[in-house]
Amino acid sequence: SLVVGMLLAGSLCLVGCQKAEGEAKSETVLELGGYAITEEHLALYEQDNRAAITSYYYQNYGLDSNAADFWETEVDGETPAQKLREQAMDEVALDTVERIEAVEHGISTPVTLEEIKEAMEEENEKRQTASVVYGISEYGLMEYISRTKMDTENALMEVLLEDELAPTDEELQSVYEAMDPLYFDKGFQAKVGVYMYHGVKVGEYPSILSDVWELVYEEISNGSTSSEILNKVKESFDIELSFDEVEFDSNEIGKDNDQMDWLLEQVRGKEVGWISTPLNYQASQGVLHLYEMESDGVAEWREAKPLLTNFWIQQEYPKYLQEKLEELGYPKQ
Repeated sequence: SLVVGMLLAGSLCLVGCQKAEGEAKSETVLELGGYAITEEHLALYEQDNRAAITSYYYQNYGLDSNAADFWETEVDGETPAQKLREQAMDEVALDTVERIEAVEHGISTPVTLEEIKEAMEEENEKRQTASVVYGISEYGLMEYISRTKMDTENALMEVLLEDELAPTDEELQSVYEAMDPLYFDKGFQAKVGVYMYHGVKVGEYPSILSDVWELVYEEISNGSTSSEILNKVKESFDIELSFDEVEFDSNEIGKDNDQMDWLLEQVRGKEVGWISTPLNYQASQGVLHLYEMESDGVAEWREAKPLLTNFWIQQEYPKYLQEKLEELGYPKQ
């Protein structure tokens, strides 16, 4: 009835007014697509950006963030406080429009801070009663914002790739042609000579080591064998080098083999006869000599469609969100 409606409206107004008086930070600072961004919501992003802003002003202008007037010191017509608020506002606006777009595309995600808080409380309650919990046991507010942002982004990208941001073959070909061919490497087989000096601690190498490597380069160029090179280094500098001849197929290297992964990345794309500059690996320093290299070639663009599509969406998605943000009138001109 009309009376009930008036009473309900009055009670909602009363609750809203009491809340506004009790929490000054709940005031709306920006509206996007009918959703309110509050001062409290913005403050979370300001807190998240404080370290980056203080570092920026220290690195570029030598300002000490511990100084009493730091936040109000004007530099190039702007104070750190103004820059912090502007950066936080841009981020919360962009995150909000992403959530709005997700909802409009049928994806369930909280948009306003109140919705985020409610969803976080529900999630934390589930975690308290669950027999098995993956990840952290209880979310903080900014942690939950980051978690739901990632989920929202992944879901929205997937939906957009089915329709609005679905790339054409021509567009994928264009991405393919602009990228480093090594991204599409099908693999290779190689044989590598590895000369190594094993240090005691990371980065602690004798100054004479540069002369050792000069001798190694010279002897490799002269066609000396690895044994001859090791003996000559020992005689000339009283330094022991190790030597290994390693053969591998890049497609057969198992996971969690850090040393082989490192070696693979050093020789990828190189030609037979290549000699590296001195390379650091953990507490060792070494020189690589590529003896043999047989490449399986590179994938054609059609074979590489999944990779190209991923690169495509990573480029186009931020542009899409920025356009949607501008359509909603942010920033105000």
